Amino acid sequence: MDLPRYSDEYEKGVKSSLDFAYTYGDPQGKEILCLCDKCCNVRWTRRDVVYNHLIACGFVDGYKRYVAQAGRLSEGPDEDAKKFYNLINEASQEL
Repeated sequence: MDLPRYSDEYEKGVKSSLDFAYTYGDPQGKEILCLCDKCCNVRWTRRDVVYNHLIACGFVDGYKRYVAQAGRLSEGPDEDAKKFYNLINEASQEL
């Protein structure tokens, strides 16, 4: 997300991204893959921890979900990030 992490708009974007991940993603109970630059979508974590990571570390490279406001573009991960997410999800499946 291309906003300063201390801004109110960034915090709203973090909350919006978390809402999206829990609504349309594939949460495992109360955990999702952490979207932060530190965890890189490989660590299952609770919402409050993901929130704190995103405020402190920022989003993983390639993630471009912006605040859903009138006239603003809403994007998800780019194609390279989607491929990476698919690999991670496939690796976490039981054999």
